Amino acid sequence: MNLIKSKILILCILALFMVGSTGCSEKGGAEKAGEKIDQAMDSAKDKFKEATK
Repeated sequence: MNLIKSKILILCILALFMVGSTGCSEKGGAEKAGEKIDQAMDSAKDKFKEATK
């Protein structure tokens, strides 16, 4: 009986990991906005470096 419970527990944990990993495949609005901010900061940093040469 204890072996069956442990197998069920392992299967449930694996199922949760599978569902969690597939749920994060698409980018949301906040992640897209964050990427745009990162790109803008990189661009500003490059322009600053060029201006201070």
